[in-house]
Amino acid sequence: MLAEVATSIESHPSPAVLFPAVFHFMERLDACDLGSPGPLVHALEAVGGYVPELSASVVRKPTFLTLWMLNRILNAANAENRGQLLQLLALSVEHPKASSQARSAAAQFLHRQNVQG
Repeated sequence: MLAEVATSIESHPSPAVLFPAVFHFMERLDACDLGSPGPLVHALEAVGGYVPELSASVVRKPTFLTLWMLNRILNAANAENRGQLLQLLALSVEHPKASSQARSAAAQFLHRQNVQG
């Protein structure tokens, strides 16, 4: 099922119109295993341009998967908007809508990035 959705994202003539729905889906199914990284993340990374919607999703409700995606971007040597992405991780540590798993992941990712940075 997720593989079919991922294929639809990758083949869509304007995949960016699908980004809000994908991230809302991740937020709603926060407790579900959607892969690590899984087909949705692979599809988003394949088409690119998703970082603004990822950021908006983390502001709404950080999830383990969306925070993991932020960390993955930060691991790139040339991460754009590094400061902004680190700030999103920091805000997620105390975010009222984040699960305890997401808050813990945010703290761990933030620690690793600050050590690396």
